[in-house]
Amino acid sequence: MVPILVYLLISWQKHLEPCSVRYFWLKSINFCNHWRDVSIAKLKAIRDIWRSSAERFGDRVALVDAHHDLPTNMTYNQLEEDILNFEEGLRVIGIKPCEKVLLFADNSCRWLVADQGIMATGAINIVRGSRSSIEELLHIYTHSESVALAVDNPEFYHRIATRFNSKASVR
Repeated sequence: MVPILVYLLISWQKHLEPCSVRYFWLKSINFCNHWRDVSIAKLKAIRDIWRSSAERFGDRVALVDAHHDLPTNMTYNQLEEDILNFEEGLRVIGIKPCEKVLLFADNSCRWLVADQGIMATGAINIVRGSRSSIEELLHIYTHSESVALAVDNPEFYHRIATRFNSKASVR
């Protein structure tokens, strides 16, 4: 089995401590061979990639997020289901294709689900890590023409809520 690196984040710790490198691996047996068997013409949208992977690899581990308080392993089936659920949630609240959605999140399985869910709606995904200052995040939000904001976790939301509610135009 050859793991494929999906995303690499180098995050600098406070007070100039050495950086830590976090990896999230997309794992499968002969993952690359799977894509040789799938006609590119069948992959019309992002959700098709995850559907095809779920059909092919099902309950195999797709994602390992070991660097958070609740370490998470997700299978291809779980990952596809979570992405589709996030996509549907955005549609229910009225997000339409070509609208801009801002995602403030750090590298985690939640980030991948939100990122792919936003793109699956056809919305334009604007991503920024949550370690930036509130002023910088507010500046990005107000200048991005975003119609919605998704955040990584409740603690982060509470950190920015007061400032955003008083300064940002939110629907």
